[in-house]
Amino acid sequence: RSVQKLFSSNSSRYASSCSLLDQVYQYLIAMLQTAMDDTDKKCGSISLFSLTSEADLEALTDKIVGTSLDHIFEVVSLFSSYISRLQASVGDAILEDLEPQSLRDKCAESLENFIALLESSVAQALTFGISNCLQVFGKVMKARQIRTDFCPRDDDMDMGGLGKVTPACTIAVQCISAVHRLCVTQLGGPNIVPFMNGFGDNVFQALRIHFGSFTYN
Repeated sequence: RSVQKLFSSNSSRYASSCSLLDQVYQYLIAMLQTAMDDTDKKCGSISLFSLTSEADLEALTDKIVGTSLDHIFEVVSLFSSYISRLQASVGDAILEDLEPQSLRDKCAESLENFIALLESSVAQALTFGISNCLQVFGKVMKARQIRTDFCPRDDDMDMGGLGKVTPACTIAVQCISAVHRLCVTQLGGPNIVPFMNGFGDNVFQALRIHFGSFTYN
């Protein structure tokens, strides 16, 4: 029963001193919450003036993506490492030698449910980071995209005005590329494709809302 209690968890903010999983949960979730709070504070402190006046588009991209996602991705990367180590160490040091089989199965199920809970928390944190990133991105697009980008002046027509790459377009492409690089270095492996697919869907919706704010003839 004492071993089974070690694997019990109510995942509340009141961690049981007897539960290994409760203690690990409180420690990891505190890391994740700190990263989310830090991200939210930094994104909220970015002034519209700094987004519109920045002449270096690469620096602006770093500000958008770095402020909204860097810290969260760093913690998520640590999270993944800790979870892998926890699974390996608990499996080798505790579960493997547990008897009877029914107790081993019950503790293994508790550990599996606990890992799923942590993975769900990671997914929520990433969603939170993407939301902040797209909010800042939307402000930049609104400030940088002007009406004449869609309707160049007549004297630009012969100079390929319709084919010009606008600053807003450059920022959009650079942001997507920067998030992809961050995803590859911090998430890695099988997480890249599903994350980028979700991020791409969100970017598409943000751009559609942005373009819908203009009136076309």
